[in-house]
Amino acid sequence: MPSDWIKSSCNQCGSQIVIHKEWTNPDTVCGACKLISGKFVDAIEVLLIGNYFVTPDHIKNQLRDLVKSANCIYNKNLRKNVERSAAWRIAELELAKQLWAKKEVRKSVLFAIKVLSKQEKQDEKAKLRSELRAARTVDGTRRWTG
Repeated sequence: MPSDWIKSSCNQCGSQIVIHKEWTNPDTVCGACKLISGKFVDAIEVLLIGNYFVTPDHIKNQLRDLVKSANCIYNKNLRKNVERSAAWRIAELELAKQLWAKKEVRKSVLFAIKVLSKQEKQDEKAKLRSELRAARTVDGTRRWTG
């Protein structure tokens, strides 16, 4: 019986991903690229530095180790005269791949991405409401529109 799994390549980085042949909407990007598009670096920063989440120490330690590793990769590429933005992309992709391989850490980062995304949407709505409110005031007095 032939395998139901098919090897494909990520549309963004070209790494190999495995998809099921019966899936109607298979993934086109690898897990690492999903993390990158989800602003995972911001999530890591919040987990390590911010007081927004209660992050277990063993997760923080693993995240610190991953960030140190990515920093070494970045600096190594800079010493090889790789352009800064390219060196960052290389380090970011390697960090995302290493993070994706660690399930427990990955779960924490994905949760943080989800929370930060919701917060960002709420902040945008609040900003829009403030702009609308400010547009209805002239000389500090409210002008009712309706």
